[in-house]
Amino acid sequence: MAVVLATVTSEQIVVAQDDAADAASTDEQAMALYADAANFQTAGAIKLAIESWQAFLNRFPDHKMASGAAHYLGVCYMQQEKPDYQAAAKSFARALRDKTYDLREESLANLGWCLYATAGPAPDWDQDKLRQAISVLGTLRKEFPESPFSDRADYYTAESYFGLGQTQKAIEYLDRMLAAPDAKESPLRCEALYSRGIAYEGQRDFEKAIASYRQLIDVCDDSDLVADVHLRMGDIAILNGQFGDAIDSFLLAEDQASADQDKAYAIYRHAFALTKNNQPGKAADLYERLIQEHGDSSYATAAILASAQSTYRSGDIDLASQRFERVLEKGDPTAATEAAHWLVRIALSKNDAKAAAEIARNQIDRGIEGDFGTALRLDLADALAADPTTIDQARDEFKAVATDNPKDPLAPRALYNAAFFSLQLGDAEQAIRQGEQFLDQYSQDELAADVRFVVAEALLRQGEVKRAADWYEELINSQEDRDNPQRPLWVIRGAASMQSAGQAEAAIEMLRREVDRLPQSAQKAEASLMIGQALMATGKPSSAVAAFGKSLEYNDQWARSSEARLLRGVAFQADGKTDQAAQVWTELSADDTDPRMADQAIFKLGQLAANQGDHATAIAEFGKILDRKNDPNLLPYAQYAQARSFIADKQPERAETQLDAWIDTYPNHSLKGDVLTSLASVKRLLGKDDQASELLQQAASSTASSMTSAAVLFESAMLDQEKERYDDAIEKFVRIRSEYPNYAASDRVMFELAWSYKEAGQTQQAETEFENFLKQFPDSPLGVDAKYFLAQQAYQRDQWQVAADLYSQAAQSADDPEMSEKSLYRLGWAHFKDGDFADARDAFSRQADQHPGGAYLMDALMMIGECDFKRKDFDAALDSYTRARTRIENADESAQSLSQDDERQVRELILLHGGQSAAQLKRWDDALDWYQELRTRFPNTDYLSQVFYEIAFANQQKGDIGQALQFYGQVAQKYRNSVAARSRFMMGEIHFEAGRLDKAIEEFQRVMFGFGAEKASKGIKVWQAKSGYEAARCSERLMQQARTEQAKKRAKEIAVQFYRYVVEKHPTDEMAERAQQRLKTL
Repeated sequence: MAVVLATVTSEQIVVAQDDAADAASTDEQAMALYADAANFQTAGAIKLAIESWQAFLNRFPDHKMASGAAHYLGVCYMQQEKPDYQAAAKSFARALRDKTYDLREESLANLGWCLYATAGPAPDWDQDKLRQAISVLGTLRKEFPESPFSDRADYYTAESYFGLGQTQKAIEYLDRMLAAPDAKESPLRCEALYSRGIAYEGQRDFEKAIASYRQLIDVCDDSDLVADVHLRMGDIAILNGQFGDAIDSFLLAEDQASADQDKAYAIYRHAFALTKNNQPGKAADLYERLIQEHGDSSYATAAILASAQSTYRSGDIDLASQRFERVLEKGDPTAATEAAHWLVRIALSKNDAKAAAEIARNQIDRGIEGDFGTALRLDLADALAADPTTIDQARDEFKAVATDNPKDPLAPRALYNAAFFSLQLGDAEQAIRQGEQFLDQYSQDELAADVRFVVAEALLRQGEVKRAADWYEELINSQEDRDNPQRPLWVIRGAASMQSAGQAEAAIEMLRREVDRLPQSAQKAEASLMIGQALMATGKPSSAVAAFGKSLEYNDQWARSSEARLLRGVAFQADGKTDQAAQVWTELSADDTDPRMADQAIFKLGQLAANQGDHATAIAEFGKILDRKNDPNLLPYAQYAQARSFIADKQPERAETQLDAWIDTYPNHSLKGDVLTSLASVKRLLGKDDQASELLQQAASSTASSMTSAAVLFESAMLDQEKERYDDAIEKFVRIRSEYPNYAASDRVMFELAWSYKEAGQTQQAETEFENFLKQFPDSPLGVDAKYFLAQQAYQRDQWQVAADLYSQAAQSADDPEMSEKSLYRLGWAHFKDGDFADARDAFSRQADQHPGGAYLMDALMMIGECDFKRKDFDAALDSYTRARTRIENADESAQSLSQDDERQVRELILLHGGQSAAQLKRWDDALDWYQELRTRFPNTDYLSQVFYEIAFANQQKGDIGQALQFYGQVAQKYRNSVAARSRFMMGEIHFEAGRLDKAIEEFQRVMFGFGAEKASKGIKVWQAKSGYEAARCSERLMQQARTEQAKKRAKEIAVQFYRYVVEKHPTDEMAERAQQRLKTL
């Protein structure tokens, strides 16, 4: 609908005339010419008006009225009997150079329309013109937001976007127009609703298209578009398979249509819908009616043929056969050829392929003429194809038809069938060649997509998965083939090709895009299953779980639903959710609708139990499969898996029996190499090394699998390691790493290589291998031993922090309680050695808490106390030792009950250090109680000298000097160690303090010159230096007490001697400097 300002208003003419009367001569001429043009236009003399407007613009291009003249010239071009929109557009564009003239709004509206009008017709749109139209109409909306032409601007902007293929933009502007407050008054409202429906159709959003059409019907009941809308709704219903709705729409269309051609189309499509709705009888009647009432329509010929086909489809085949046979009797070659065609189709419908072939051959021998000649030859090929014994003949006949009649409309079908049956006969190469020939000759044929499918399948069968995936992708992405009924199969097979070609991500993207478009729930279920498989291949098990679940939501009864459930469990397991995996498999194993898949679930449960170290359960699960025998193909795997679980469960004898039986039952199975290797491992464990070696030789010669060869070499290396042939073991482990880099047990290989180096005494190489092992396999369960070994090496080098880090890592990842306890214990010692007593205490405490029955418990309890003692937290130390003492007393442990020296030593130290902690707190009676407990339980303890010393010291602090001297004396008399020297020193100190100076000097001298004198140990020399100094002090005290000068002089000489003893005999001792100061003083 054009938008024009049709005439010049009377007001404008008067203004022009008045202006002409008052203007000067040139201006008078201009205004006179302007008035004439306006009058011509108003009077409808458009041709004269155009000439006058052109003359005005040519003579007075810069006149103040030139913009208006250009505008009206454009209007005139639009008002011609044959509008010249291109010329009009140029005129409006000229007018619009003036940014201020009063007709600018109308010029913009008209220019937008003219540009749109000159851009067509579809589909050969002038893209530049459409973009210009959009731009101009956008300017109109921007400069005149309240313009009465806004609806037209939105409508033609939408139409322009539609022409540019930007359907969504078109919809947005149509929605905008229809949502405007004055939309109900717009003359373009019905057209907008109609256009929006078509746009939604283009997007295949049929629900919204129908909604727009229904709105048109409601508000535009007198529009000519109503009939067309009913026709479109009918076609959409057919497209969606809603044939009942289609029938209703075509009935309404016929009722509403005024044009004969529209009525004919409505009847024709109505009949087609009836046919699709399985009402061929009614369809035939309707076709007959179309022929009678609209015999001249373009649909009449098609109706005649359709009527015959509908009668055939109505089911009265016998009557149809009689009528076709009478045609044969009349001898008209053309009619007979067609009749024979239908008779062949009837015979084929009765599954009588031989009769069909005979009918076709007889007529071909008699001679074929007319349009059905090629069809009859195809009928013969179809009949041959229906007989499994003559498919090869059918293929050749199809090929011959295509070769003999390449221009015939049926030639594409013949060549397609030739390719199809080549594929069915297993001749993939021929199928590809014939398919490519088809696409070269008939690329636009409706069967082109099906041929591409045949080629893709042939490529897939030849193993050319990448090419197959490319062909399928082209098929799936083809817009013109989106409604092909085979498309769901393309999607499924295409995804399979992509996955086989390693294009899992592309398969996922395609399947997710297509899944909801698949018509059948089983197809959607299969697509979701394949999405899950692809997600698993890309390492996304969590998403795969959802995909397998979605498959079951679509259809939990489809053919592979049990497989979807099984794989969902696999995805759960890969995602680390083993409980959910076990639940899925347990439910599936109890489902007797698919016994084979139930056994697969049981197998998975067995594997899961084995992986979790629950070998008893694994053995039982694999045993169920062996008892049920539902899946013969699974039995050898279950028997082998059960034997492996026997090995893991430390039942080598049962594993041996099972594996021996396996070899007898499945001597030629593909697993034989693995079984022989495992049996060799079992023989090695049972000490049957010669048999193990023989089995390994058999395994090496019986397998072509590189992984099994690697396993054989590995087991041979382990045999060498067991026999302490470490160099041989190292050589084989190195070979495995070099020759089989993808070996499944590569972590074990590297670990055992490192271990072999360790056992061979090549410590540095072992360290290097263990370090590389941890870098390459940080999550391997074998990493615990590697970390512990490296920690021990660092500990031996006094690298306390390095050792601590490695012990900590070992403790965190250790599943074995013994290794966990040992690592924590060593971690505590590493911190203790490093002087980090707080972290050391934490490690020992964790050890004690986590392993209350562990072999190192008492050691840990003792070390907790030691850490507290080092931190001078004597209360905490005493509490820790008390906890340990309680366990000693509860177990009534003593020298008689403990046979191991290290066990006794730990308990002796606990009791000794407990007493020392109490002593530090000046709880002397408690200290004595601890020492007595030690003497009672371990009377011959190696620490007895220390115990007596501590008893003596405690008594001394309590003021019981007699007891103190007694126990100090026992130590001093019985032992010649530093404790004895210290005890003797303490006896001197007691005498010194009591003023028994001579007695004190005597005890000090026994220390100074006893215990080996100058040959005494370093520990004793400390007390010798102290004793010398104290003896000198006693002498100084005697000097002070002397009553005579001679006595005083003698005492001084003795004091000097003692101080010199300290300085000369113990020059590095701290007492030497103090002694030197006293000498200066004296």
